[in-house]
Amino acid sequence: MIKNGLPFITDQAEWSVLFIGIAEVLFGFIWLFYQNKRQLFGLQIIIFPLLTFGAILAEPDYLIHPFNPLTFNLSLFTLSIIGFLLSKDIPTTTSCKRQRVRN
Repeated sequence: MIKNGLPFITDQAEWSVLFIGIAEVLFGFIWLFYQNKRQLFGLQIIIFPLLTFGAILAEPDYLIHPFNPLTFNLSLFTLSIIGFLLSKDIPTTTSCKRQRVRN
């Protein structure tokens, strides 16, 4: 798909797929340790439509497959919006109003 969408030769396409895979794993680790999840949801809201558009431009024939980029990224986009809207109401330890009782 990368060779169809971008003017890469085979070696460049393989390296770009490897780089993108490593970037996805690093983004997963960022999700584990980053405190402000709302910013990550906002980033995903921007990125998913761009990825969908790029995948459709690179290979429009993939749209007829059962798990195509359009339906998959649309569901992830929807979940990101839901997460973004719900993430502002999640309590943190800094917003806790309970006081510790000393004996």
